Amino acid sequence: MKPVVRLLGDDADVRAVGREAVQALKGADSAPALFGAVAELHGRRRQQVVARAASARSAQVLAAPGRAAAPARAWRVIWAALVTTGLLAALLLVIEFGPTDRKNAFSDPQLSATIALVAGAVAGMVLLIVALVPIPDARSGVVGGLSAALIALIAAGILIYRLIVGTGDRRGFSAEDLRWWIPLVAAILVLLVVVAVRGGLARRRGPAVPDARPAPSGGRDDGLRELRRTAERLAATASPAAVQQDWRTRLDRLAASGASAETIAQAETLTPAAWLAWMGYDGEIEIRSVLPRS
Repeated sequence: MKPVVRLLGDDADVRAVGREAVQALKGADSAPALFGAVAELHGRRRQQVVARAASARSAQVLAAPGRAAAPARAWRVIWAALVTTGLLAALLLVIEFGPTDRKNAFSDPQLSATIALVAGAVAGMVLLIVALVPIPDARSGVVGGLSAALIALIAAGILIYRLIVGTGDRRGFSAEDLRWWIPLVAAILVLLVVVAVRGGLARRRGPAVPDARPAPSGGRDDGLRELRRTAERLAATASPAAVQQDWRTRLDRLAASGASAETIAQAETLTPAAWLAWMGYDGEIEIRSVLPRS
């Protein structure tokens, strides 16, 4: 295929030359068919230009999350650290008052109570934050929600155990210890349930990942080649000598009236049919005011 002819000058000058081309061709037998073919070429090419612009905008939209990827990753890391800290503190709060076993049978109950109190304070503050702030994404919600649910089950089990046995085991906890531990664990248990529920909701509301793969361009390229061939065929439409002479005269008048010298110089190298054909192929220059109404 021959190179595409890009018409020089601003749209107003290009359209002005196009109107003179229409006037020069009006007397030719091929003019009606040519004008109709140029109008159809322009309409199809215009659709291609609009579709390409829409595709570029879509690509920008898909690329936008990439520009925000670093802050999003940072928030995921921060949120994961908060969840991990809150859950570990909650677990430490409850296991310090857990059932007697070989590992804790001889531990100091006062030390365990102190550790549990500090862990409970940390768990309460951190889990309250986790329960209020946005969840970064569905995957974070799944991991955080399931982890919170597991810790909640452990906390509920140990809480029930202490409600049943009270201080009646070999650990030696006092009734005063349980007076603050039981309400604290109950409050932490509520926060764990909230975190677990919010994680489940985030998983269900998680947005589908958009398909960022570019659509196959084979069909679009074929359509573009077809339109170029059409433009070349229309541009090759023969112009009678009288049409060509009238065309030259009209261009001289346009030049004298102050039209762009660059545009006129290019038009002098083309036939009026070729000028209209490449105007139609451009797709961005509106030519409805140039072609005669059918």
